[in-house]
Amino acid sequence: MKKKKRLIFWGIGLILLFWIGKTIAKFVSAFNEDEGYSETQLQEYLNVFPENKRPVLSNVWNYNSKKRKQFSLFDYGHNRRYSLLMYKFPIISQFTLDSIHFPNEGDIDTKGVYTQMNRSNLDFYYRAGQPEKAGNIFIVYKGDGLRRVIANDSMVAYYLKFRSLGFRYNKNEFVDIYGQSFDAITDLPLTFLFLKRDKAVYLLVSSVNNYKDSIPPDFLYKLVSPDE
Repeated sequence: MKKKKRLIFWGIGLILLFWIGKTIAKFVSAFNEDEGYSETQLQEYLNVFPENKRPVLSNVWNYNSKKRKQFSLFDYGHNRRYSLLMYKFPIISQFTLDSIHFPNEGDIDTKGVYTQMNRSNLDFYYRAGQPEKAGNIFIVYKGDGLRRVIANDSMVAYYLKFRSLGFRYNKNEFVDIYGQSFDAITDLPLTFLFLKRDKAVYLLVSSVNNYKDSIPPDFLYKLVSPDE
């Protein structure tokens, strides 16, 4: 009987050691793939905006990873009124904006190790590892007043008062990227836009740097569109 208990004890111990080792390996892998913040921004991202609007964009930081495209954060407007996060999704060649599914309200499901990229009012996270090429993008959020601002062949934009916002590539998978307000409780005005240019799809997310401020729902649409 004692021998049996001893075997059970050692079995549980080995399982715990395996789990701890696997968890540590994930953190080490995530640490090794991150290249961290950089002052070098991608010209490709700047090219998304009309030339006359680029001087008003102030690059705050760029976050690089060995596994995915750069994340870039900009301030826009007088007194740094708005912040703007930009990222290029990995997509399959046949991807269209019809593959972006209307947001569903719900909890942000996460699993694994996520790297945090923060700003005072808005924190964003991405999942460690090589992201898959998206054939679909599913949006999940917590917040109020969601509405679609525009939808055409080249862009889709939404506005809401948000607490959290996530993106995943399969309906029942864990999110690849997600963001939340500074305390995950306060509703922040936020607009986000998917922009398709040639074979690329860019994500732009914009909010206010002062949580008491407001942002026009069509802010991003006007920012990426030439003046009429």
